[in-house]
Amino acid sequence: NAVLELNGDSTYSGNTTVEGGTLRALNTTGSATGTGTTTAQTGTVIDGTGAVGNLITESGALVQPGVMSIATLGTGDFTADAGSTLELDLEGGAGAGVASGHDQLVVAGSVTLNNSDLDLVIGSGFTAPAAGTELILIDNDGAVPVTGEFNGLPDGSIITLGINNPTPPPTLIRGQLFEIDYQGGDGNDVSLVVLAETATTNIWVDGAGNLKVTDIDGGNSTDNLTIRVDSTTSEVVITDPDNALGTLINGAVQPSVGEIRVPVAEFTGDIMVGTEGEDDSITIGDLGNMVLPAGIMVDGGDGFDNIRYTGSGSVLAAGGNASFT
Repeated sequence: NAVLELNGDSTYSGNTTVEGGTLRALNTTGSATGTGTTTAQTGTVIDGTGAVGNLITESGALVQPGVMSIATLGTGDFTADAGSTLELDLEGGAGAGVASGHDQLVVAGSVTLNNSDLDLVIGSGFTAPAAGTELILIDNDGAVPVTGEFNGLPDGSIITLGINNPTPPPTLIRGQLFEIDYQGGDGNDVSLVVLAETATTNIWVDGAGNLKVTDIDGGNSTDNLTIRVDSTTSEVVITDPDNALGTLINGAVQPSVGEIRVPVAEFTGDIMVGTEGEDDSITIGDLGNMVLPAGIMVDGGDGFDNIRYTGSGSVLAAGGNASFT
């Protein structure tokens, strides 16, 4: 695709529509697009290390600070429509726009997120910052609160950082969990806060379409899992009040450290639970009126697991040292 590089401070006062390719802002002062509003349409990219004026991203548009490196990108008012994406690279906790730090969008105006997507890309050398560290993703310079939220990420929801390997399972980065905050920074920034908890259970979908609930702590955690179906939202709900869960499934929602909700549409095979060692507890709860794609299988590994089955309508099988109650 064609790339248009803008290197200076523009005095243009009209509006700009990006219909194709990439608009790259490399200016060091002012706005590369002038004082008007720039609208990025489907299939276009706004990137660079400079700043543009007011920016609207329509469905299918991508905003990406930097050019193959960690950077900041500035805008005036920022409005991201549903289906558009803000992509940010993360390498560590060194700060915004610097090596071993993270990308940042710097907004001189209002921030409106109309259920747009947030894509966090993890560098190969990523090192999780200390618990409590705040990474400011959108630095909103004004006093106006952020309007709206990212798709599937209500305020306070949990994000797991990791790498989707070509060969599953996906690798969680030390099982590190983050919480998204739309009142972060000085009160109206969008930030990630590093949590003290690390995930000991990974929820993922394998190449055969099975939804897998896998102990990633070497079997050292005592799992207390409940798996049920929320028929009102068509989601499989996985909870563990005693341990932290993690997932990289697109479309999954994690409202708390110990709860992950996966749309039934995200998998096509069995629900397969593997708890490795320790004496674990697995409860198969209410399956509602949903028809799951296949059955539910539990492998207790080396521990002596207790399985409580209260649902109906699915085939349940147990392997390893597991017993039913």
